[in-house]
Amino acid sequence: MSINLYREPSVPFTAKLDGRFTSTDATMVLDNTEGLQIPGVVVVDRIDLTTDLASSKKEFCSYTGISGQTLTGLSRGLAGTTAVDHNSGALVECYFSVSHWTDLRNYLLVEHTSATGVHPFNIHARSIQFTGVSGASGLKGDVVIVPSTNMSIKAVSGASGYNFVEIDAGGKYYFPLLTTTSSSAGANKIQVIAEKSVTLKSISFALKTPSSAATLILDINKNGTSIFIDQNMRPMLGIGGTYASTASIGTLNITKGDIISLDVDQ
Repeated sequence: MSINLYREPSVPFTAKLDGRFTSTDATMVLDNTEGLQIPGVVVVDRIDLTTDLASSKKEFCSYTGISGQTLTGLSRGLAGTTAVDHNSGALVECYFSVSHWTDLRNYLLVEHTSATGVHPFNIHARSIQFTGVSGASGLKGDVVIVPSTNMSIKAVSGASGYNFVEIDAGGKYYFPLLTTTSSSAGANKIQVIAEKSVTLKSISFALKTPSSAATLILDINKNGTSIFIDQNMRPMLGIGGTYASTASIGTLNITKGDIISLDVDQ
């Protein structure tokens, strides 16, 4: 089933064939293509030149390209019609047809029911409170994540007993969850090796126990260099704060193999 989301012309469209169009032709030459959009569907010989219905010759054709006055990438005999010969000067029109409807239905079926029809997402939870899950050895939390085809739980290098969650939606999205128990100042609290190349959108931090003495200042490094070119943009959790998030990131691109580390600067 072809899934193209056929587009309607930008202006009302009618044209005529500029030359004979045979049942085996893979291109169609018109006297004009004004307003046609790619990809699209046209109907040839819906009516003949005397305005009588010409159902025996009516043919729907889709196209994927326009070169001057020529439609290219044709698929012939759509919507239950048959590829036939058409005379030069035959009427060519565009209007919403069963071809459009079937194409839209097929698109929605894939989008909502197939494994490839996932809806990409880039939101993150404000906070998750972990209190312990009875009977789940090695897991702690109110939320239990069960690995599936697009999700895996991987160990954090250098932090025994802690994991991060990798979500791979068709190779487009990658969400690590880094966890550390120490909020004392120091470098390389957590180090992981990026397993995919990504572009950062935002970075968020959640603190289980709020600081009561001073502002907590955190930093993320890529290969030992802070991703916050402006150090004033580093996430800061004030006294009593438990959550910070920022999209003011200087270095956005992470390449597979980069070493990502978390520092507690203060």
